[in-house]
Amino acid sequence: MFLSLYIFLQNHFVNQQRFLILREQKKEIKKFSTIFAIAMLGFLVASLLVSSALEIAGLTDLYYNSGAFSSAIGIFYSVVAVGLPFFIAKKKIG
Repeated sequence: MFLSLYIFLQNHFVNQQRFLILREQKKEIKKFSTIFAIAMLGFLVASLLVSSALEIAGLTDLYYNSGAFSSAIGIFYSVVAVGLPFFIAKKKIG
């Protein structure tokens, strides 16, 4: 009787430890996915802002006709729309 009680309590303790570990892992996964979802939204917003700024400033013709200007905007877009949101996300994670 005491042996079965001991085994039951030992299994219960092990299961509680596993549950706590899994709960902590779930929190980390949720945090990670939330931060990167926000980074994806940041990418979309930054993309919209860059394209809207070109449209409002009337620079779309220059963008399509000038290779140098198109390359410069491409670099700016890469830094602002791609790099910045994901860099911020990486800083938030660790």
